[in-house]
This record gives sequence, C-alpha cells and structure tokens, in this order.
Amino acid sequence: MTGLNRLDIFLLAAAAVGAVRGYRRGFIVSAFGILALAAASFWGVLLVGSIIKWLKQRYAIDSEWLPFLAFSIGFLAIFAAVKFIGHFIKKATEGTAFGGALDGPMGAALGILKIMFWASLLFWLINSTRMADLKSYAQGSVFYSPVTKLAPGLAKQMSVLFPALQEALN
Repeated sequence: MTGLNRLDIFLLAAAAVGAVRGYRRGFIVSAFGILALAAASFWGVLLVGSIIKWLKQRYAIDSEWLPFLAFSIGFLAIFAAVKFIGHFIKKATEGTAFGGALDGPMGAALGILKIMFWASLLFWLINSTRMADLKSYAQGSVFYSPVTKLAPGLAKQMSVLFPALQEALN
C-alpha cells in the first residue's frame, strides 16, 4: 500500500465500514433510507405551513417553537412512511434475484458511496469555512481529490433542478 497517507487509510477504513453496513442493510433498505431523508426534508419544509395551521386550530398552540415542531412532525411522518415502504419492498423481493443475491453486494456499493459522500460534505464544509487546513493531510493523498468532488458535484447537478440552490452555493 505505498502512496497512501493517513487520510487515505482513514477513507479506506470509512469505506469498509460503509460497505459492511450497506451489505447488512441491503440495497433496497439503504436506497429507501436515502430517499426517506430526501423526501422527508423536502416535504417537511413544504408542509410546515399546513401543519402549523392544523396545530394552531387543533391544539391552540402558539409558540416560537411551532415551526420547529411542525417541521419535526412532517419530517418524522414522511421519513417513517418511506422507510416502512422500503422494508415492505425488501420483504416482498426476498425470493427474487434483486432482493436476494444482489441486494447485499449492491448495498455494500451504496454504503461506500454514502460514506464517501458524507466525507465529501465534511471536507467541503471544512474547506469553505476554513475551520482547519486540510492541505497538509491531503498532500500525497490518492483519494482526497476525487472524494472532495462528490458533494459539490451533486450540489451543482441538483441546482439545475432547484435554482434556489444555485444562489445558496454562490
């Protein structure tokens, strides 16, 4: 393993953890976990006004915490529903090739991708806020450059779908 520095070893260890977790969960449950997070975040924000209105009418709640409570209720309800659907589909496909033999290896690949995305997000945050200087750790790293491109690349692609995101990135 010549040419690997400490950061590379850390990223490889994180990838191994992601692979094991992804394999155990399987592709279907892992993919629905990602979908649940995205859908719950999106719909939680969209539904917050309606939930606030409902809470005010039903329970006469009027607090500075009401938007947070409303978002939490919407987020948790959507998240739980999507995760439930994912587990249901996994059970329904257990006897098939996709739900059986392919589910674990594809889950491992998705697990690695998820961990590398979170690492990319962390590096992006650190680099954009200048909380620390990663250059000394990244020097000579084989994996740092490709990993750091994941989150900004996905954000750039998503900004095409959601133009408001482009303003936030600038």
